[in-house]
Amino acid sequence: MTEAENNEDTTPENRESEAAAAAQAQLEYPASDDTDVADEPAETNGEAAGNQFLPQNEENEAKDTFSPVTGLSWESQLKPRLETELVRTASLEQDISLLLIKIPNLTFTDSITKEITAYLLKELPFRDKLFEYKDNSFAMIKGETSIEEAEEYAETLHSGLTAILSPMKKDCCIGISSRSTRMLTAERLIMEADEAVNHAEHETTSKIIGFHVDVEKYRQFIKNS
Repeated sequence: MTEAENNEDTTPENRESEAAAAAQAQLEYPASDDTDVADEPAETNGEAAGNQFLPQNEENEAKDTFSPVTGLSWESQLKPRLETELVRTASLEQDISLLLIKIPNLTFTDSITKEITAYLLKELPFRDKLFEYKDNSFAMIKGETSIEEAEEYAETLHSGLTAILSPMKKDCCIGISSRSTRMLTAERLIMEADEAVNHAEHETTSKIIGFHVDVEKYRQFIKNS
């Protein structure tokens, strides 16, 4: 081949043709799995794995906080939450009430329990203030509520729950205790409400009992102690 022929082979037109042919060949014969392209799915799988575990963690956290049976807070969370609320309301000079709702012969796995908890959440739409209590009861923390206001509120609750329970021939009773300007522990408030609900269970005239405190006597006691 002459020198002139060699020069013709390397003209710009020929180089453009060769580049076009190479590009076409690359399109027709894509990179094999041995190339760097194969590394991309590994990164995608890693991201998918991370996303896969996130909902599971959230689900586990929800199970730790709320009962999967009733959807309410566990009984074990009642005392610490109530303690926090008592400190908060005392600092703001507000009242707070605890209502214990007992339904004899009920178990949380009964089909009617879902209807009961749905009603309670409608009346107080805060799951962190509604708790399972013992085997057949529910606890409700009602902020900024005096004993008199809680008793009035309990009348509404009792009416609504009775309508749900009547086809099952069940009844409910409600015991209430309030801070009533006192400085007291969550354990004390729970004990008072527990005594009230047990008394209400055996009461024939009213199924709502409030634990009333003589505030003046309490203040005098604090003053002299």
